[in-house]
Amino acid sequence: KFDRRRCSKKPVSAPTFEATTFDEQVSELISQLKPSQESEDIAAQVALRARNAIRTVFSDVEVVAIATSDFVRGTAFGVAVPDLELLATASPAVLLSQLQGRGSKATA
Repeated sequence: KFDRRRCSKKPVSAPTFEATTFDEQVSELISQLKPSQESEDIAAQVALRARNAIRTVFSDVEVVAIATSDFVRGTAFGVAVPDLELLATASPAVLLSQLQGRGSKATA
């Protein structure tokens, strides 16, 4: 059987805190998890590129990308939770009409 495990190029280390009390450590951890402006900006760029790509097929799509962590930090938190959520929405009527249009083109 093939073993797919590999050594990590960036080993995960436990978080360390400057704060000494539990409440302060919780606040510090939350600030580390919160997306930075750079992560938010990257998420916006991903949403724009995804929207442009999807609109070549479905013209009425809206795309939102949400940074759920500060993924530019390269910490272990990205392993435990998704870094970026990508949501694409479109009107069901528009999707149906564009899909039906594609089907009729394929059969013609």
